[in-house]
Amino acid sequence: MSILNRASDGTHSVLTVIYKLLLQEGATERERIIQLCAPAGTVADPRHVRQTLGTWIELGLLQEASNDRIKIHGDISKADCSEARLPHVARRMVMAPANNSDLWKREESRAADFSRGMAWLLAQDVYATELISWSDAERMLINQVPDVLMQRDGSGLKDGGLIQNDTRWPGLKAYAPWLGFAWTARPPKGASGVLMIDPTAAVRDVLPDVFGKRKSLTASDFVTALAETLPVLDGGDYRRQVEEKLRARTGVDAWKPLPEGHLSTSLSRALLRLLADGTLRKELQADSPSRKFLIGRNGSIIGTITHLTFNS
Repeated sequence: MSILNRASDGTHSVLTVIYKLLLQEGATERERIIQLCAPAGTVADPRHVRQTLGTWIELGLLQEASNDRIKIHGDISKADCSEARLPHVARRMVMAPANNSDLWKREESRAADFSRGMAWLLAQDVYATELISWSDAERMLINQVPDVLMQRDGSGLKDGGLIQNDTRWPGLKAYAPWLGFAWTARPPKGASGVLMIDPTAAVRDVLPDVFGKRKSLTASDFVTALAETLPVLDGGDYRRQVEEKLRARTGVDAWKPLPEGHLSTSLSRALLRLLADGTLRKELQADSPSRKFLIGRNGSIIGTITHLTFNS
C-alpha cells in the first residue's frame, strides 16, 4: 500500500467526500458509503471508493467498526472532526512514524512514498526548480540520485527510488498542495500547472503544536520542534534520510548541501511569508548562539533570526 499510486490506493478528493459523509452520518456500512459516493449510473467509480477506504483505514484516519461499518477513527479529537481540518489530520497520519517505518520500501511502509518524495522536493532550491511534468522530475532525479537508487525493474525504480515512476508523480503533485507543502501555478504557455514548492500552509497549520504554551522560541529550538512535527522539513528524520542518499552523488548538477545554519530555500520561503503577514515575528539578538539564516536566490542570505515569536 502507498498513497501516491492513485489508481490502486484512492485519491484525496474521494477521501473528502467520504469524510463529509461520515461527519454527517457517523458510522456507516461500507456498501452504503460506496453506493452514496459512487452512485450507479454516474461516472464515479466504486473501485476508487473501496481503494480510498482501504488506504485511509490502514493509515489510521478511518476505522472499521462492528457490522462492517466505517467511522472516523476514535483517536481523532472532536476539534479535528470537520471538513476544514481534514488536510491537517491527514497530514498528521501521513507524517506519523508508524506509517513510515522504512522509508525505502516500495509498498510496505504505507505513506513512505509521499514522505521521501516530498522530502526530496523540499530539499531543492525553490528558485531554480520548475516542475511541470514527470520528465522534469525524472531529469532532476537522474542528476541527483545515486545510481544504485536509479536501477529499474519492469515497473519502474526498485526499492530505494525517491519517486519510482510516472504513475507516482501525479500523485505527489496532487497530494503536495492538499497537505500544505506546495501549490500549483499555470505556466505562461501550456495546460499543466507548475508545482511551486512552498510549505507555508503546512508550517502555519502546525505552529500551535510547535510553540505549545510558549510565545517565543530560539531559532534552533523552533527548527527542531518543527522538524519533529513535519519530518520532511529541515532537520527532520525523513529529510535527513533523503539527504544522506543525495550526498552520495557528485557532479555539477548534483544536489548541494547547505552550510551550517542556512535554512533551505523552501523553509526560508515559508518563514518569510509568515513574517510578512505577521503570523511570526523575528528577533536578532547579537549575543545569542542560536542563529539561522534565511536563504534567497542564488544562495544569498536575505535574513538572520535568533528568536521567533508566534502571534497566535
